Amino acid sequence: MQKKILLCVTVFAAVVFLAGCASRFSVLKENPSSPKLSGYKSIYVGWLNLDENEWKTYGYESKNTWVTEIRRNNVEGLQVYLRAELPGKAVFGAQSKDETYGGKGALFIKCKVIYLEPTTGAFRDASLTVDVEFIDGKSGKSLYTASIVTASFAPFPRNWKGNSFDGRLDNEIFNLAWGIAAWLR
Repeated sequence: MQKKILLCVTVFAAVVFLAGCASRFSVLKENPSSPKLSGYKSIYVGWLNLDENEWKTYGYESKNTWVTEIRRNNVEGLQVYLRAELPGKAVFGAQSKDETYGGKGALFIKCKVIYLEPTTGAFRDASLTVDVEFIDGKSGKSLYTASIVTASFAPFPRNWKGNSFDGRLDNEIFNLAWGIAAWLR
């Protein structure tokens, strides 16, 4: 009986370990391959341009509801997650889709959504593909570009959110912030 319990515990631990090792953030292409971005102390994050007209595709009852979610995912999502991942650095961000970089922040991060997988319903895997460009705020010079894919799952306790579209999108943006922060640490 103890061997069966030990075997079950071992299998459970292996599954949890392997689930935690799954890729949350993948780089499809980048230029250059080894960016030097850790020296920036203030960062401005541009607007994550989720398409306002795709509200039906993503299962929202109205365009206004989806626009509210887009704003929440930018201001209370991406920007907040980057602040949490980058203690000691000042992170600012666009408050609306119309706001442009005005020189606040030594580094400007420009994000362009390429594809958001429109899976709805519970227990679905999904992904978000984003082109990210890191621009020196003073010179305007592009320092690094990457095309990335983030997964809709995240480590416990965030993983429970994956049962809804809103939760999967939040996890994808959380993973985006986590991946971007790795270049800036």
